[in-house]
Amino acid sequence: MRCLSKVTISPNEMQGDCGNQVIGNQSSGNQYTNYRLLVTDNRQPIIRPLQMAKVLLSKSVLIIVILLLTFSNAFAQNNTLNLKKPLALKECIQIALENSSMLTIAKRDVVASELEVKDVRAGYLPRLDVTANYKVNDTYHKIEWTSNHYDAKLSLVETFYDNGKTPARIEQAKARLASAQLDFQKIQNELTLEVINGYYTLLKAQEMLKVKEEGLKQSQTHLNLAKARYDAGVAPKSDILKAEVEVGNSELDLIEAENTVSIALTNLNNIMGIDLNTPLLIVDIEEPPMIPWDTKRETLSPVDKNSGSMIPPKSETQNPKSKIEPIDMTIDECLDYALANRPEIKKAEISLQIDEIELGLARKEVYPGITLEGNYNINVSKLIDKNDWEESSGWEIGIKISFPIFDAGKDKRGVTKAKLNLANTKTKANQLAKDITLEVKKAYLTLKSQEMMIATSKRQMIQAQESFDAAKGRYKEGVAPITEIIDAQASFNSAKAALIKAIYDYNVAIFTLKKAIGGQMI
Repeated sequence: MRCLSKVTISPNEMQGDCGNQVIGNQSSGNQYTNYRLLVTDNRQPIIRPLQMAKVLLSKSVLIIVILLLTFSNAFAQNNTLNLKKPLALKECIQIALENSSMLTIAKRDVVASELEVKDVRAGYLPRLDVTANYKVNDTYHKIEWTSNHYDAKLSLVETFYDNGKTPARIEQAKARLASAQLDFQKIQNELTLEVINGYYTLLKAQEMLKVKEEGLKQSQTHLNLAKARYDAGVAPKSDILKAEVEVGNSELDLIEAENTVSIALTNLNNIMGIDLNTPLLIVDIEEPPMIPWDTKRETLSPVDKNSGSMIPPKSETQNPKSKIEPIDMTIDECLDYALANRPEIKKAEISLQIDEIELGLARKEVYPGITLEGNYNINVSKLIDKNDWEESSGWEIGIKISFPIFDAGKDKRGVTKAKLNLANTKTKANQLAKDITLEVKKAYLTLKSQEMMIATSKRQMIQAQESFDAAKGRYKEGVAPITEIIDAQASFNSAKAALIKAIYDYNVAIFTLKKAIGGQMI
């Protein structure tokens, strides 16, 4: 058995009790603090104060690591995607914005532009410089600390006027910052529309899958009916064969629909920046899809995606309009709004401003320049040697005028290049306005087309439903061949699929037009 004991002894009492071994001591005046290990066997002592400290330190580090891992796991769990909870459209957009690498790069560009503004503004502030050197030569070749070897200076310099270059560069840096912010907004809008498109594509694919599943059930019902009629002797065997072919076709349609859902899900996962194999769940449209305004009321009317029937609109107090809806605007209003609010248009205007400033700076290099500067210098080495502040320091203010005489035409070429860049920017801005005009017209016409497709698909589905019901009754009564019911079912399923497609495509068209005119996406 071993135990550690602490005793205080005098210098003459360097021996401990019988059988005890002194393993360390610390001097304190004329006494010594000794750490003794009581040994009851012949083994060497293994516990020392330093070793104990190391053990305690290692345990503390281990505890800290465990706590950090615990908190990090808890944080990761809190931020893990909840696969049991269906995600709404806004949640999918938020996840995509958080995971987008392009958006991260755009944020960094904004921060870099902010730093550039601060750097240029620093031109208004004084500069404090310290210079020092130590040297030896053939005259003073000994290494010694004298004024013959070292020299140190402290200078404070302020530029009061630089021919207007600093204010111009500040305006240019501010414009670049605004341009970077517009780039961020543009990428955000494009990603948002991409998520919306992928979201509605998945919803559409899921609804189409339900239609195909229902079609397969109907085909199997027809097959059973054909077999029953054949067994009863009132239908030929060819009806069974035709019904079996119908079942096979329905199974193929179902396989294709399932594959479409898988592709749409994978695509949405990719857009959101999550694992492609994530079994994502999404909720259907939070509010009923919007269809064209009623010509009598001139207001938007929701439509049910299953029946296609109109839903009475909410009152203005229940559903106030807090933002501009592009569907309430004419084509000319959409164009005017786009040319005034699209981030790309605003960026083009800022690019023109930047190039104009750059042209002005280039011209300043051609003409004579005037600079007003002041500085205050302190010869530190002289101050140390002579201890005389007045002799070791001094200030000066001066005006510098520079006349460019010959630079092989470099400055003039710089002006020419600045003019060319400005002209190119103007040409690009004009072309951009044309492209945006075309984009808005396409989006607007697509939206109007989807409006008409909803109305047409609704009528077709109602007619196909009536024809399908009539065909089923006629076949049961034995007055119609099975091909009539098969054709009627195909027409009904096709009409129902067309209505579903038209409704979801209409919603995408609304957001596409919003993005085209530079409106608020969500």
